[in-house]
Amino acid sequence: MIRIWSGMSQLASRGSLALHFPAKMLLVLITLVSSSLFLCPSAYTSTTTVTNTAFYPPEIAQPWHEFCHTAVNASSYCKFNHVPSVCQFSLVLCGPSLSTTGGAPSAAPLPPTTISIAPPSTVSTSVDSSVVVSTTEVPTTASPSPLPTTPSIVPPTTTSVGVETSESITTTEVSSTSYSVDTSEPVITTEAAPTSTSAVASTVYPTTETTPTPTPATTTESCETSGSCSPDPEGAVRALVDLLGPDVVLTGGSMPPVYMPQYTYIAPAAVVRPGSSDDIIGILRIAVEYKVPVVVRSYAGHSFAGQSTVQDGIVILMDRFSSVGVLPEGFLGSSYTAVIGAGTRLLDIYVELMQHSPPLGVSGGNCPSVSISGVTMGGAHGYYGTKYGTLADAVIAADVVVKDGDTFKLVTATRDGDHAELLKALRGGMGGNYGVVVNWYIETFRASETVHVFRHKVDRGDKDKEEVVAKTRAFEAAVVAQPGNGLWSKFKIKGGFEMNFEGMCMCEPISNDCSVCDATMASIDAALDKDNWVTKPSELTTDHGYATWSWAGCTQWADPEAPSTADYPGAAGDFDAAKQGCYDYDWSLSAGSPWKSISVYIKHSDATESFWDTVWDIVHEPECENRNTCILTFEYYGGKMIEEPQDCSGDGPCTSFIHRNNGWNIQVASLYSKGDSVGEQVSTSWVAKAFAAIDAKSSLHTSYQNYLSNQWTLPPWRDEYFPGQDVEADHWRYRFFGDGLYSRLQQVKCQYNPDNLFVTADTSDIVVQLPDSCST
Repeated sequence: MIRIWSGMSQLASRGSLALHFPAKMLLVLITLVSSSLFLCPSAYTSTTTVTNTAFYPPEIAQPWHEFCHTAVNASSYCKFNHVPSVCQFSLVLCGPSLSTTGGAPSAAPLPPTTISIAPPSTVSTSVDSSVVVSTTEVPTTASPSPLPTTPSIVPPTTTSVGVETSESITTTEVSSTSYSVDTSEPVITTEAAPTSTSAVASTVYPTTETTPTPTPATTTESCETSGSCSPDPEGAVRALVDLLGPDVVLTGGSMPPVYMPQYTYIAPAAVVRPGSSDDIIGILRIAVEYKVPVVVRSYAGHSFAGQSTVQDGIVILMDRFSSVGVLPEGFLGSSYTAVIGAGTRLLDIYVELMQHSPPLGVSGGNCPSVSISGVTMGGAHGYYGTKYGTLADAVIAADVVVKDGDTFKLVTATRDGDHAELLKALRGGMGGNYGVVVNWYIETFRASETVHVFRHKVDRGDKDKEEVVAKTRAFEAAVVAQPGNGLWSKFKIKGGFEMNFEGMCMCEPISNDCSVCDATMASIDAALDKDNWVTKPSELTTDHGYATWSWAGCTQWADPEAPSTADYPGAAGDFDAAKQGCYDYDWSLSAGSPWKSISVYIKHSDATESFWDTVWDIVHEPECENRNTCILTFEYYGGKMIEEPQDCSGDGPCTSFIHRNNGWNIQVASLYSKGDSVGEQVSTSWVAKAFAAIDAKSSLHTSYQNYLSNQWTLPPWRDEYFPGQDVEADHWRYRFFGDGLYSRLQQVKCQYNPDNLFVTADTSDIVVQLPDSCST
């Protein structure tokens, strides 16, 4: 639930803040199917414990290693610590549990097992001596969700502060085994949620870095000690279990799959769910020590480039850092600052901020399960972009775990503090480069009480080219000429030129004056000749809250009749159940339909008659018929989106988001069926041809960071379709960062990530490269 930070006066004498909020949480159970490595993001129960053993004597282990040599390749071996055991570099099952012949390899595997997951133990922290906050070992019968909804978060601190005890709330209103924990990071209440509005533990957000803390000693021999310093994922997993316990170090079938279906074949050594910045520091140290790759997954793993997973490496899953709070007015100069945990999904953010008084908003996108971290580091355009800018523009500060000499530490990067350059890099400079973000501080805005939503569908039918192009260009002109920059809009063109024109106009939030939006909507209707030319018109005047659910495709869980102040969506205002229903639906859409995509920016002036001739030809290519779906999505850039913020110290732009031209971001995408190798080739071919044709008509030759594909630099994509890519003006670095900005990002990476962490074999060419030498 949302946290409203208040009560400053009553605790002023103690130098701390009181945190008041309606305490509500939900323990979500997730269904686990270990054999398929697919994790349904709803509820799960698990009663069968792990039976296979991590170690076997040579007479049993060696035949299985040889089996993997034959089944996979000469470098493969049986990874007994996985559940189920698999051959290295593959998903081929191995191990005695599959055998019916006394331990020797057999072709007939046994049914898969499931794994019981118990919540992590609590960690005590220093508190004011006038109160007592107890810590309780979590019963091993409780099962935390690998993909929880919205656990509470308490900001980190380096000092002891006065608190009002919440332990009585937790034990009385939840159960005798429930507890509240302050570890200077997320506060997670197990089982059910208390309904009391009494104050709970509060800490003070620092604006300077914390003192590095040493990693607790492990009982596992390091590769330096053993004399074998090749990558050792199994050793790293054992060390992580020693450090954090087995409940948060997930392996084998207990690992949640990545959202993007084209990357589900990748098998990490482990997915680790840290609960504090100290946990993250320990994970990074172990990854470096055992020389295994490590990546960060905010929640579900939406990276188009595959940066959310890694073969035989460590995935740091930030799902426990899921929270939304509102800080006191005036924090870092903002009227309403939201502090948002790095793993919080967009729909959680929208729903929580809608419940604030007054209702608040942020400028995110429409995919409900995307988390804030990845999208923000790519720039993030969304509903309110024309009126309030990108999400990266709204970033005030961030808590980040970075490298500092021989250790890692937590720092707070602000617009004009010691780590201002780091914040500039995080504001659009692409994820997977600089560190692990723990919390974001986002400047919010007053949400509109009234919005106009439109979705107009135009079937291919018998409409001729001249008519379609004329209406589309009229729509473009109406969007660009909107009088008040309150219109967010996009349109999609599918194969054969089926079209969807979509948008939302926000009335003035305080006065609720809709006169500008009324005029804007009238101009859109006139441009499309809505009553005569549009096949299926759809318009709705509603509130900001319902519109959010509508764009997520989840209106079946919302109540369109309820005002923004009511408890909705869903029956009886059950937000958690409604959100989970939306997430399940969103996940189902992606599961069976991988896609290839990339993007191209054009100026509005580039969309000439010749340009539309090219687009017409592209969507009528033979690849767009039958087995594949071809889509061009035009997303409007204008208003505040194209204004670079002037809110930081130092030289150069305040963000790393260069795309500030009035015009359109065009996402080129082709969907195919999972497992259809021919369809994948067809999609790859069409996306490459479409991209090259559109880019040739663009005067910008730039692309959107969040739509980056790892195929951009991988054969045959590069060699077959972009033979001139190594020319600097055509290089991906130029496309995303322009001339001069990339070198600044390299220096930031030198300072905060000199070990070049968060890089995989498939993404090494599409991250910010360390220079030959670092000047920092």
